[in-house]
Amino acid sequence: MPQKHGVQPIESWLARPRLEATLLGPGWRFSALTVMIVGGLGGIWPVAALGASGSGVFAAFVNGCTATATASLIWLPPIAFLCIGRDTELGVRAIEISLGLGPRGLQARGWWNLYGLAFAAMLVGGFAGVVGGVVTNVSAPGRFSVGLVGSVGAAQSGAALSALIVVALLCGSLVEILGDRRSSLIAIWGTQLLTLALLSVLYFAPTLAFAQYLSPWIGIWPLRASSSMSPLFSSQLSYGAGGVALAIWIVAIRIVAAIMTPRRVSLPSSKERQE
Repeated sequence: MPQKHGVQPIESWLARPRLEATLLGPGWRFSALTVMIVGGLGGIWPVAALGASGSGVFAAFVNGCTATATASLIWLPPIAFLCIGRDTELGVRAIEISLGLGPRGLQARGWWNLYGLAFAAMLVGGFAGVVGGVVTNVSAPGRFSVGLVGSVGAAQSGAALSALIVVALLCGSLVEILGDRRSSLIAIWGTQLLTLALLSVLYFAPTLAFAQYLSPWIGIWPLRASSSMSPLFSSQLSYGAGGVALAIWIVAIRIVAAIMTPRRVSLPSSKERQE
């Protein structure tokens, strides 16, 4: 079939690697979609779900950020692999050589990118919350405002932000240990599902409450029996006990990561090659 001059067939466009896929891989789309949905739901929560007469624009932003950070257990694992996964290092070998980055420098840059993308995603969720909040406020009977009326509060927002930081640390550490995409995502999401199953068992067998310490996610689990309407999947631990267990898990996982992360021989940097 003849082609018009200057017009490329659609097959060539589909076969051409896209920039975002080259930089981040396909997993970023799932994370971005989840962030926008969760952030938007967080913004409309006070008016649409709780029946509030209205909420401020800044409150919708705070609620969207809080909801996004709380749900980081779901959307952050693919980003953690895309930044720190061992498989992705093959695509940045040229950068390592040209910039003179050794293994530790490349690892530090991966962690920097991980936390940068995590906080950027949280802000995207906040802006999605603003959009959702504005849309619901249009139909709300109360007075529209731009303040913090209807926000979740500083305590809950701070806890969500802390959870985001810890989730990034745990996910990145597990990715460092396992390396490849499939094993990393199965380990992260699989242990979360096991935590959910464990909590459901504890609802019927409270005497096994000590088993909660077997999960690295228990310290930042978003559902607490004291504040949740569904205690079936909620943790019975106090925040203090969960924090101690979480600290122990973090230290243990970081030790394993330091032992199992291979110490690759660094390729010569551009300065070394010139010498």
